[in-house]
Parts: sequence; C-alpha cells; structure tokens
Amino acid sequence: MKDLDWDPKPSERVYYRSTHDGQRGYMVRRNGIEAIRLDRPMEELIRELNDGWKRDEESYPLNPHRLAKIAFVADRELAAAIGDRIEPREREWIDLSERERIRFLNDGPDEGGIRDKLHLAIVECLKELAGG
Repeated sequence: MKDLDWDPKPSERVYYRSTHDGQRGYMVRRNGIEAIRLDRPMEELIRELNDGWKRDEESYPLNPHRLAKIAFVADRELAAAIGDRIEPREREWIDLSERERIRFLNDGPDEGGIRDKLHLAIVECLKELAGG
C-alpha cells in the first residue's frame, strides 16, 4: 500500500509549472492523492494536480518567488542602513501576504531612489538564474 503522504527527496522531484500564473511546484502525495507542492522553502502550499500544471522541462536555480525574496532581504538591509522606517508587519518575508509578495516581485519597494535602484539591479543581475 502506498503511503498516504509522501514527499520526494530533492534529487527525485518532478517539477511542474502552472499554465495560469507560472508558479513552479513538484509532485507530492497528500491523503493518498497526487498533488503539487509549490517550490517554496519552509512553506507547504499544496495545489490540486490538474490540467493547469504542465511538466517543467527547464530547471533554473531560482524561481521568481526566491528571486523576490533575495531582493526583499537586500531591500530591508538597505532600508535599515539608510534609516528608512519599515512597518513591523513588513519586516520579514514570511510575514507578507501572498498578494504583498507578488506586488514586491513585480514592483519592488515603491520607495523610489536607491532602494528601487537596488531592486532593479538585483532582478536584472539574477534574471538569467530565474529563466528570464
């Protein structure tokens, strides 16, 4: 009998990409049903495996989520260094809602000046590692 819950070892993962929003995940089993776990460290976000997921033949070291997180951490460090105030609920990546993370990925810190320049530089520098 198959295990009801199963996660592959990192070297054994089969990756899929959403045809709707481009998110990347890998196949797992939950409650005996094959599903997709989004490729996000320290978070278990499970999606139904349906025809909206296609096998991802290309593999990149960074997914858009991880690229945004790198830019976010760098932004917070720069903000602290130059004395910009950060709202307590926005200090850690894990504390942001999914909507806020997507907004940051697309728009950066929305502060202008050096923080926006840093965000653009990081995204530009690392985009080839994210498949872009």
